[in-house]
Amino acid sequence: MRKFWIFAILIGVHFNAHSQEYMKGNSFAFGWAVDPVLLPLPAPQDIISVESVSKVLNIVKENIEIKPVKKPGDLKSKSCFYNWIDPSTPDAAMLFQISTNPVYSEVYNYISMTVQSKIENGENFGAGGNINFKEEYIGKVRIAYSIQNPRIYWNIGDNYLMMLAFNMTNLSEEKILEYAHRFVPEINKNFLAKLLE
Repeated sequence: MRKFWIFAILIGVHFNAHSQEYMKGNSFAFGWAVDPVLLPLPAPQDIISVESVSKVLNIVKENIEIKPVKKPGDLKSKSCFYNWIDPSTPDAAMLFQISTNPVYSEVYNYISMTVQSKIENGENFGAGGNINFKEEYIGKVRIAYSIQNPRIYWNIGDNYLMMLAFNMTNLSEEKILEYAHRFVPEINKNFLAKLLE
């Protein structure tokens, strides 16, 4: 049954990639919403290589350490830190997180709504106040990105929510967008290839 849903997602990728059509809410239709219980959830470190992080962020490969985040019992998301030493930034790192829909039975389109909500309402960051987001398109993929607390969100249909967050000193909007334009296509390509394995 799981293979059927992966096939359905990939068929959605194929047809929408050629028709260039959008789903409701302006999210590129990589696939139909599927019960997350049936979806595979690859490890983030299997999607972005150290070599890629090194190349995009201009950091010596040997200085990057991968630290998967362990959350026992959390079957709906997986995260991974890429850490390195930077004298100007304590705990310098990039976080990559992959999530499925935690409320599928109540809100089937929660994933695309999350990206939309970031753009329209921002994100409440507790004592840090509200973080504002802007919209950008990378090809046909719509992203929400923040300069205040550097992070990028995008969705693969209503099945997967992707997030990159950066703990780096003095990241400009131009630099965040450069990272988005380099990471997002590679991540999507590698992620969908991983689903085919």
